[in-house]
Amino acid sequence: MNEDDADLLRSAAKAAGIESRVETNGTTLLSGIGTKLRVGSWNPFENTDEALHLAAVLNLGVTFGNGSICVRKANYEYVEGTSNGLNAALRRSIVRVAAHVGSLLR
Repeated sequence: MNEDDADLLRSAAKAAGIESRVETNGTTLLSGIGTKLRVGSWNPFENTDEALHLAAVLNLGVTFGNGSICVRKANYEYVEGTSNGLNAALRRSIVRVAAHVGSLLR
């Protein structure tokens, strides 16, 4: 995982109220998700269930288009092409919008 992706994960975690620490192997160690405690790895770039949970917690809108996915929150949206796969595009789009939300909390 590159540093840009690690930064996106940190910001996305912050947006969802997750206390986290990104490890060098790309996993994120958690100390909590909302009011539920959980310790383990978290990587919505790789795990579709975690990405969809992130979208639900943040109430993100998802639209599937012809060859693209659009994820939005309020007046911010991110569009990703699906040439690398539908699920990968969905996960990346969700993390990017969640990271934007988290960056506003700084």
